[in-house]
Amino acid sequence: MHRMKAITVLLLALMLVSSSLCFAAPNMIGVSTYSAGSKGYSIVAGLATVIESATGIKVRAMPTGTNMARVKTVTKGQTFMGALYENGLYPAQGGFWDYLKDGPQDLALAWMGYIGNGNIITTDKSGIKTWDDLKGKRVASYEDYDPGTAMLFEAMLAWGNITYDDVRSLPATYSSGLDYLKAGKLDAAEGTASAGMVYELGAGMEGVYLFNFDPSDKEAIKRFKKICPVAGPGKMPVGYGFTQEKPGNVIVYPGFFITKPDNDADTMYKIVKSISEGYAGYKDAHPEAKYWSLESALNMDYLNLSGIPYHEGAIKYFREIGRWTDRHEKWQQSRLAFKEQVKTGYAAALKEAKSQNIEAGSKEFEKFWYPRFLKMRSDLALNEF
Repeated sequence: MHRMKAITVLLLALMLVSSSLCFAAPNMIGVSTYSAGSKGYSIVAGLATVIESATGIKVRAMPTGTNMARVKTVTKGQTFMGALYENGLYPAQGGFWDYLKDGPQDLALAWMGYIGNGNIITTDKSGIKTWDDLKGKRVASYEDYDPGTAMLFEAMLAWGNITYDDVRSLPATYSSGLDYLKAGKLDAAEGTASAGMVYELGAGMEGVYLFNFDPSDKEAIKRFKKICPVAGPGKMPVGYGFTQEKPGNVIVYPGFFITKPDNDADTMYKIVKSISEGYAGYKDAHPEAKYWSLESALNMDYLNLSGIPYHEGAIKYFREIGRWTDRHEKWQQSRLAFKEQVKTGYAAALKEAKSQNIEAGSKEFEKFWYPRFLKMRSDLALNEF
């Protein structure tokens, strides 16, 4: 009997120690990032220096191959934060595509950074400069390559009120599309204004032309966001033919660090504070690192493109310095409400699908659930703050 009591006391003591360790601030955190040598990795390395200097928390940059892997290292607690773009996070929010068997993932923003961008790329020599000019032309199709890229480019076509029925499509990947364009096998492809291949095209005999996505065209924006709710028109100072004084009108999507909502708030507060106050220490880590500033983190144009709320530890710091406005709070509450809407909608879809003998996690279920999620996400995207 005495032995059983002793064992019970020991187990309770171990549970208390384990519990205290779980809630203690870590002395090291992992950040899943893009491959070593990439801009994402370089920026994380720069941020790691200021975080370690200000907080004493060691930061380990962990190169991770795919968007899904970066998300899962965070949700499984293997890393404290993960570097992602909104278009890469999109299927995790709704539980489809690669996350079809996992369901919606519960995530929060830790820090909003610079924006990614995309455009319709043609050669200058082709004379294709408007959407009407694209009709009947050879255009890249990304459906077999990546659903996110396919969604983005289909929405770019919809901006000009055209579809794949109006063009001749050719299957391509992101890189092969630009290669085909250079080789004259395609008339238009999707590309990033700052991509090396775009500069190569610009320097060649064919030249390069980037489409103009006018941010004042409200009807075009509606058509775009009903297909691709995670991106929208924005100004880009970096890219072929762009400058700070004359930025280009392109399609943009935000980049950020994600984290779990239940990760320690005090640790997150310290990390966010160190990033904000240590700007001078990391802004030169990469040419784009200077854009990972406090202004970017609270930029409402960027935040309106994201579907997930900020972590409470980050908000604590933003409030402390007087930068968290009523507009930010309305945005935050809308994202928290959206998270609950997705949770409720997903549960209802599972129940309804079961009644129709549709198996959860199947492609048939994806066809059943995804249009519902897309409608919710598009409504959120069109309701800007």
